[in-house]
Formats: sequence, C-alpha cells, structure tokens
Amino acid sequence: MIQEVQSRERQAGCQKYPSSDEKVRLRAAVELARSEVADPALFMAMAIKHRSAPRTEVVKKNQMAHRFRFDFPVVIKPLDGRPMQKAETQAEFRKITAALKSVGYQVQPFLQGYTFLKVRVEAGNIEPNLPQHISGAARRLVTLLVVQGVRDFTLTMATNKVTTYVIGARLN
Repeated sequence: MIQEVQSRERQAGCQKYPSSDEKVRLRAAVELARSEVADPALFMAMAIKHRSAPRTEVVKKNQMAHRFRFDFPVVIKPLDGRPMQKAETQAEFRKITAALKSVGYQVQPFLQGYTFLKVRVEAGNIEPNLPQHISGAARRLVTLLVVQGVRDFTLTMATNKVTTYVIGARLN
C-alpha cells in the first residue's frame, strides 16, 4: 500500500502524469505559441529570428517614423489580413502606407521570379510529396512550432528553387 502511494507521488510530476500546475503552464505556453502564429507581426519576427524569412521590416500600429532599406519595387503587406500591394516608387509607397498606419504593415522587397505556395502542416507533419528544397526550408520552423505545441497550421512560402522563404502562417 505504501509503495503504491509513493509511486503515485513520483508519477504526479512526470511528463506522462503532469501535476495541475504543470498542465496550466503547458496550456499557457501553447496558447502563447498559437497567438504568435496568429499575429503576423510576431510570426514574422520569429521567422526573421530563425532566418526563414526574406528581408522584412515590420511597422507596428501607429508607429510614427520608419525608414526602410530596400530598393524598389517593394511589397506592402497589411497586418490586418488585407491583400498585399506592390509599390514601384516612393510616391506609391507613401500613398499605400498612409492608409495602413492605423493597422500596421510589413515591407519586403518584391520577390521577382519566386513561386508562392501554401504548405499544410497537420498533426505536426508536413504534407507529403513536396519538393526537397521546400520541405527542407520549412522543417526547422515546423519543428520549432510543433515543439511549442502548435500542430495544425498552413505556411505561406516563396521559392525560386534555390532559395525558399517563409512569408506567413495561418492557424487551421
């Protein structure tokens, strides 16, 4: 009888039988990771940190000043889910971004010659039958997100069959 009680005490703190405090902490970590994937600005910051994204500068909501270091053309991606827009000149850039200051946006160089595709990750596995250069580029970021607890999402990727970038994500 005493041995059963002692074994239950040992099991209460292990990974198979986590205590209630550990369950709450794990659930909070998963929700934090899910919010990071759901928020485009946080996701791009993570992708840039892990060198999976193209050169990107994020302008947060109501940010007063911003200076970017890209040649034209550039792509402007609003953080509220509106479609991307391409700016060829500084005047076009100012016109497009004037309306986006209240929501925030990303600025990236225009990826000419790149193919854009969606890569689904279900139950922590990248969809099968992808070319090697795409699955290899996505693997590091997918592994990171799956370890954090996000298992079902879709990555938006750009590739020219030499270089592959992750440019966005969406929860399924």
